[in-house]
Amino acid sequence: MPTVIALDVSLSMSRFAVTHNFNQNNEPISKRQLAIAAINQFLDHISAHCKLEFLALLTFSSECRMITESFTRNVDTIRDLLENLEENDNTNYEAILSGIVSAVLKQWSNTLPVEILLITDGSPGYGPGCLRDAIENAKPFPFPTKMNILSLSKLGFAIIYILNLYSYNTQKENERLLVHFASVQDRDS
Repeated sequence: MPTVIALDVSLSMSRFAVTHNFNQNNEPISKRQLAIAAINQFLDHISAHCKLEFLALLTFSSECRMITESFTRNVDTIRDLLENLEENDNTNYEAILSGIVSAVLKQWSNTLPVEILLITDGSPGYGPGCLRDAIENAKPFPFPTKMNILSLSKLGFAIIYILNLYSYNTQKENERLLVHFASVQDRDS
C-alpha cells in the first residue's frame, strides 16, 4: 500500500511545542522539529518492518508541493529532504487534499488502497483553502484511503471531527474514509 506523508510547513509550525520537550542544547523544540522527529521514527519503522513500502513526501502551506520526485522506497532520500524544508505562509487544506489525489493518481490506479499520514499543528487556516473552505468544497478521494492525523495542538480535535464529516459527506456508502488521530498539546493552547 503506498503511503503519503503530508507535512504542514506553515509559519504556525515554527511555534514551540510542549514546554517539557527540549533538544540536545536544552532549547525548546518547535512543532516543526517535533513533526520531523515523528516522521523519522515512522521511517525507522518502515525501514525495519515494511521495506517494500512506497512513500511520497508532500508539504503544504498555502500550496502543496511534492518533495520526493515520485513514490520511493528510499527512506534515506526522504530523511535528507526533511532537513531542507522551508517554512511558508498559511495553512491550505484544499491544497493538500487535492495534492494527495494528484500525486497518487499520477503513479497509481484509483483501486489501490493508500495510507496518508497528515502532520499538522491543527491551525484551521484563513482565506482560500482554509478548513472551512475544504469542507464546503469537499470531494471524495477517488481511491480507498486510510488517513492518520498527527495534530500538534488541541485544535486537532476539531480537525478530526470535520474530516470525519468530510468523509461521511463525500464518500459513497460503505466506502468511508478511515481516520485515526493523535494529538499533542502545545504550550500556547
